[in-house]
Amino acid sequence: MNILEKISLLLLSKEQEDFYKYIGGYALGLFIICISIIGYYYSATSNLKSNLQSLYKTQQECKLLLEKVKTIEQQKESVDAVLNTEKSFKIKNYFEELLRSLNLTPNQKRDAEVTEEEILKNQYSEIKLSAQLQGISMKQLCQLLETLEKKERLYTKDLTITKGRGPTIDVAITIGTLKQVTSKD
Repeated sequence: MNILEKISLLLLSKEQEDFYKYIGGYALGLFIICISIIGYYYSATSNLKSNLQSLYKTQQECKLLLEKVKTIEQQKESVDAVLNTEKSFKIKNYFEELLRSLNLTPNQKRDAEVTEEEILKNQYSEIKLSAQLQGISMKQLCQLLETLEKKERLYTKDLTITKGRGPTIDVAITIGTLKQVTSKD
């Protein structure tokens, strides 16, 4: 016997009221199954969409990190190149010569202090020079800062300007440079 014949015999053997109950039950069951499938589809789609957005955000963060790493590597290479041009650079000698050339040696309050501090995980050490100048003009300070700025190897870490006697100013300046740390293997 065919399946359709069995179903038709079953339906015909029941009374009309039972027939409508069965049809309603099947329709309700089919409706619940369809609603469940649609609900599952939208739930799964929503989860996949949020996962995709999360992955996209992570991808953007990774791109930014890779760009930063690339920039840092380029900066490290340029710093290494600058440091390799003058391996015997002495910050104190350079500063004293600079003061002599700008006629600021008499304005130096005391000898400049040089300190060295290791930074960046045994790759570089920072050498800082602190000096105090008294009774200089703004023009002389600008010339000093301009000359320091032109020297690629140096950077100004700290500058404090106070009013001196008359039209002059007193300056406390700290400049720095980097030095490659050589391994002691």
